Amino acid sequence: MIARLSPAMISDLSVQRKGELYVLASCIIWAIFPAMTVFLIATVPPIALAGLTMLSSCVLFAIILTVRNGWSSVWKGTALKYILAGTVINGIGYHGLVFFAMSHTTAGNATIILQMEVFFAFIILSLLMKHEKFQLNHFLGAVLMVLGAFIILGKQTSGTLQSGDLIIVLATALAPFGNYFQQRARKEVSAQHILMIRSLLAGSFLLVLSRLLGESFSVEDAWGVAPMIFLNGFLVMGIAKIFWIEGFIRIPITKANSIAAIAPFFGLIFAYLILGEVPTQWQLLSIVPIVAGVLLLMRKDRKTE
Repeated sequence: MIARLSPAMISDLSVQRKGELYVLASCIIWAIFPAMTVFLIATVPPIALAGLTMLSSCVLFAIILTVRNGWSSVWKGTALKYILAGTVINGIGYHGLVFFAMSHTTAGNATIILQMEVFFAFIILSLLMKHEKFQLNHFLGAVLMVLGAFIILGKQTSGTLQSGDLIIVLATALAPFGNYFQQRARKEVSAQHILMIRSLLAGSFLLVLSRLLGESFSVEDAWGVAPMIFLNGFLVMGIAKIFWIEGFIRIPITKANSIAAIAPFFGLIFAYLILGEVPTQWQLLSIVPIVAGVLLLMRKDRKTE
């Protein structure tokens, strides 16, 4: 006998599905980040690049706020304290560390180690903070996703940790805290409100920090890659971040992080299309646990069926 779904249950499932699709779209775009960043760091030093990328994303958020007449409420509301907390933790801490680490490791190592956020999200949000309910199917899905990520890049990492690898691990431990505050803020204001403030403040801070650290680069050289910096800002720090926030406001952060662990798979596709890198047999093998993990993570709980 097939159980009947009430309108409220159908609506809830629809919200969850939208959240999952938002996260998937976000991680597909985010998969461009490692290769794009490594390429740009050859011209612009990492902290300066992080600041310029964030500030360039402000153009996108400014356009959206202008079209939607949202400027009047940007700095208002109780959400501001959550936005500022997210700015310090994710905007400055997480992204600053990741951009810096990219100059001390490889794009392959960075891609796989970024998936550590899945584990930290479960430990911090589900087990320690009790912010989100622990669900076995989500945990098993996360394990499969990370297993797939390790298979993808196992031959590239060769078991060797570089200083940048350890820095990225630290960054992924910070991310769940920042996502928690951003989730709280999104319940009161739009994603573009959050990201406009975060990108403006964090980008400006990182540019000042870059000067204090003695980073230097040729303005002419930076201008030569300006289109790619803006593309990185619009796509990775702009559209992908909007999709990410819109995703985890609809589903648990732990589930969003687990679904996003599929990013290395899409990274292989972009590496082939952009750089001409042919996937290895180990990378192709990784498709199996990754797809299985996605299906497990997106499976509805029995109580809602």
